[in-house]
Amino acid sequence: MCFMLGTASAVAESGGAAGPVFGYFDPATNGFTPAGGAAALLMKTHDAAPLAVTAAVVRRGTLVITVNVGFLASFPAGATATASVTVETVPAASADPSTATSILASAQIRRSGSTGVATLSIPYAFSTTATTDKVSLDTIVYSSNGDYASLRQTIPLPADGATTRVTLSQRL
Repeated sequence: MCFMLGTASAVAESGGAAGPVFGYFDPATNGFTPAGGAAALLMKTHDAAPLAVTAAVVRRGTLVITVNVGFLASFPAGATATASVTVETVPAASADPSTATSILASAQIRRSGSTGVATLSIPYAFSTTATTDKVSLDTIVYSSNGDYASLRQTIPLPADGATTRVTLSQRL
């Protein structure tokens, strides 16, 4: 077991008031290892490697999502249906997950016989960590009688200034 602690040994060794030295004490070996990396930066020591700063990748544009619905024969003629889409950036596994951006949009499905369509035009401004980040489209189609269906699709991060069209199909 190791403990994080501060020690005044740096003050005694340097002869000045350098402040505490943060690090790890291992009681099994009675050894002390000074902290490095981010912990050293937080403690304002100067021997830590600088943190990598990545410039944000900003993409603005419009997603046009068309949801085609095939209604089953058992679907009530008077029931209404809605399509809801959650659009979310998916940062790379090594990125801070708090960089994800999420947008929710809904539209009524216009029904004609056994088919229906909803078109959602979603303006976006994504600030992501890399051009290789993905965008997840989580779609739920639900009706006034309690039926629902869901679908998840992932697309590449759209180009800046683009109108990106995606067509999804679902049965209800």
